[in-house]
Amino acid sequence: MKIKKNLSLIFALLTISFLTQACNQTDTNVTENNGETTTENPVETTPPKPVDPLAKYDLEKSKKLTDTAKILAGMTLDENSSLGAIQKTSAWLSNHNFFENKWAELDTNQYSKVRAWSAQELKTFHDQKTPVFYPFSGPDFLYLYNLFPQAEKYTMFALDPVGIIPTLDQLSPEEINQKLVNARKSLGAILDWSFFRTLDMDIDLAEQGVIPIIFLFMARTNNQILDVQYISLDPEANIKIIDEKTKKEIEQKRKQICQENGIKFDACANSNVIIPADNVVLGVQIDFLPEEEKMPRTLYYFAGNLDNNGMEGRPQVSKFVAQINPKETVTYLKAASYLMYMDSFSNIRDTILDYSSNILQDDSGMPLKAFDPAKWDFQLYGSYNAPISIFSGNTQADLRQKYQTDKNVKPLNFGIGYQFQVGTSNLMLTTKKDN
Repeated sequence: MKIKKNLSLIFALLTISFLTQACNQTDTNVTENNGETTTENPVETTPPKPVDPLAKYDLEKSKKLTDTAKILAGMTLDENSSLGAIQKTSAWLSNHNFFENKWAELDTNQYSKVRAWSAQELKTFHDQKTPVFYPFSGPDFLYLYNLFPQAEKYTMFALDPVGIIPTLDQLSPEEINQKLVNARKSLGAILDWSFFRTLDMDIDLAEQGVIPIIFLFMARTNNQILDVQYISLDPEANIKIIDEKTKKEIEQKRKQICQENGIKFDACANSNVIIPADNVVLGVQIDFLPEEEKMPRTLYYFAGNLDNNGMEGRPQVSKFVAQINPKETVTYLKAASYLMYMDSFSNIRDTILDYSSNILQDDSGMPLKAFDPAKWDFQLYGSYNAPISIFSGNTQADLRQKYQTDKNVKPLNFGIGYQFQVGTSNLMLTTKKDN
């Protein structure tokens, strides 16, 4: 009798186990809804397609901009280029021969060394794609890009006018020839000595502005120009896209005031001292794409006076620098005319010290005494004795002493800045300690 009861119990347990497993194997999409059981069909989800970062650009316009830059740089275009006919002119051939000979020599003797040094000494900035601020830059995209080839954003600031976006297909052969001559003429100093001379820029860039030179350098560093837009900085440091008509109206009004004050060159039009009521900062935004890359980069160039009067009259400059990246921004200073040695440039000096994580400069940037050793670490490169004769009043005895006593000074195998001969140049990389 007990055996029968045990068998009955075992049979009941097996039945319960079987039913439980069957329930577990039913459609997992069974749900209860107000006490009623419903079965949902499985939904197949398609992962969203990645957004193409180049989708917002007009690639036909981009090709024309890039080809324009190549014409200015003496580079050969594709056969299907709308500007191809220009390559058949003697003006283009002269431009081509000049740059092909000059650039190959300079790349071997200078730019390749700059890139190699940068890859070793500035690697951290490359890895982090650190944004770069370059005041007193002129149109010097060349050294900016060779030193910091991985930055996502570049901000250049100088007194030189923005200029006009070149449209070569709307010019006569004579006008094209003049454009090419003007571009070459502006480059003599930076190609031979690594910097632009201020007086040359006042004359050479008065009409064409910086855009053609930046175009040329972008082409020669194998970048595709995606888009170019005129911009302005409002008093709150917001970037506003403006059309060519608005830009011209602002510039014409400024030029008229300059002429009334007897000032000849267009650089005066960006001076807040002469035009105190106008607090707009004009600029240009160039989106570009390095060769074999997929993520676009952005270059801002702003034209304006960086002395204390200019900074106080246009406070958006400091605001814009502060918001480039509150924690990580490299400031680069080269051939800066020792302006920040003077009290009249203390505002831009303080702005750089406040909002830069690192500063790379030659001795013409800021004096050594501007850096509090409790806040900054130093790495010296090259050699320092004294400035060139025209700036001899800015000799730094403390910097000379530091070069003589610092056992960690590293060599510099290329010339840069006013001391452009190899073996006479200097660079200093400072790093903020609280970073």
